[in-house]
Amino acid sequence: MNFSSSVLLGLAIIGILISIGVKIQKILILHHKGKIIPGPPSDPLLGNILDLQKNRGFPNYLPMLHSQYGKLTKLWLGSSNFVVSISDPNLVAEVAGTLQSLPTTIKQPFTWVGDEIYFFRQPQEAKSIKIKLSRLLSGETLDCLREATQKHTTRLLDLWTSSQSGQTIDVRDELSQVSLTIIGDCLIGEEFSNSSLGEEISASFIEVLKGVQARSEEVIPAIWDSSYWKWKKTVSHLHQCIYDSIEQRKQDPNLNQRTDFLSRVLGEKDDSGESLFTKEEIRATIISFLFGGFDAVAVALSSACYILAQHPDIQVQAQAEVDRVLGGRLPNFDDFKALEYLNQLLKEIMRINPPSSVTMRQVESDFELAGYHIPKGTILFISISALHNDPEVWLAPEKFLPERFSPEKEKQRSRYAYIPFGVGSRGCIGGNFAMTQLQLMLPMLLQKFSIQEIRDRAVISKSEASAVSLRTRLELLTVSLRQSTLLSKCFGIRLPLPSMKSILLCPSQTRQEFERANDVQPDDRATLLFVARSHRQ
Repeated sequence: MNFSSSVLLGLAIIGILISIGVKIQKILILHHKGKIIPGPPSDPLLGNILDLQKNRGFPNYLPMLHSQYGKLTKLWLGSSNFVVSISDPNLVAEVAGTLQSLPTTIKQPFTWVGDEIYFFRQPQEAKSIKIKLSRLLSGETLDCLREATQKHTTRLLDLWTSSQSGQTIDVRDELSQVSLTIIGDCLIGEEFSNSSLGEEISASFIEVLKGVQARSEEVIPAIWDSSYWKWKKTVSHLHQCIYDSIEQRKQDPNLNQRTDFLSRVLGEKDDSGESLFTKEEIRATIISFLFGGFDAVAVALSSACYILAQHPDIQVQAQAEVDRVLGGRLPNFDDFKALEYLNQLLKEIMRINPPSSVTMRQVESDFELAGYHIPKGTILFISISALHNDPEVWLAPEKFLPERFSPEKEKQRSRYAYIPFGVGSRGCIGGNFAMTQLQLMLPMLLQKFSIQEIRDRAVISKSEASAVSLRTRLELLTVSLRQSTLLSKCFGIRLPLPSMKSILLCPSQTRQEFERANDVQPDDRATLLFVARSHRQ
């Protein structure tokens, strides 16, 4: 090694050591300044990660911490990520408008979407883009959502109603698929569900999602793994398919008359007549909306089915309202106000099971909060699960009580006590979109079916179904099979993983035998029977 090479190597080593030293100094400062903040003891290397996993992630761990240490508490994720979590509406109000930067760790599950995704931008730019996109997700685009929801939900429920005895239906999977189709038609146009390019987008999107979990949890890219490169190729193909859709739509002579999101965003021009969004920005936006939207609706509907089966009196009341208001026709926007109890029911479902259990902000300068000094570099958590289950705000929060959201009671609460889609400029842009879809789909489901919870019934596997379907009446059984992963358990991030399977009831394998064979935990069980309503008003 010659002299110049030795000098360069030495400088590189010095640079690395300086970088490590700066990092250690920042960590020591965080430890020193955060010492006074109440919270659990932590391991020097792992922080509170083991406790987090033991308690099955943030949805359970943060409420437990807040019950022990108060409305403001701390924890460590590893040795360097210092977290302060808050669960008080007044504290949320205090930071909602001031803390707008996102921590870099939250970006990891979304890097495959592309750097052009709007919420990766700096706060002011992200806020400006969000305002423009929110406008494009309203008006005509909501009409497009209504039409797609009515069309595809009707088709799905008709298939369920006409299903032959003995047929196994994967309810959770079909709700995810129909939700993806609805949002795809709304974002890209009806081509999403009736063209070969749309089929490619859907298939590629689903294949990409299968690898997102593993890719998000990698410390370094697994370049030695062939599945990694296959996944990367599928991501590139998905991106190209979206680009192809953009180019095809530009050539559509009816572009200005169409109401889907892609057509509307292509019609947006700046003062000089140039497109307001680049094709890369449009691609990233469409994929992020698909990723963030379709499974949240399916999860909420699955939760609604399970909860209504557990509360038949509430289900009957909701069905009576649906029958009275709709009289057998499809729901429309004008019906939402009249479906008052159904809206309260949906809000209560979102209180109990919000799309995400926590929202995060990056602290970029020291500030005071609740009498504590919060140092720069802290990751601030707003614990949605703790807010939504605070007994000081919600009477008997463990109970399912839709009347909590009566107009009178909503006026008595802080607006920051209930934030299922986040808060402030970083709140979920698709929250209104998701609620609109739920307000359309749930009444349609309740028009067609009553849902019952079944206990202590025998089950039969899918492979046995054909052998017995001709000699016995089989009923639908749904069993939740949640996948335990670090990302989903710790961060409460919902990915479209298999989580609910339908089996067939039959005097064969017992339910207990099935659960043991499929490793179904007691708190993961959800056994539902969908009964077609014989008459509706």
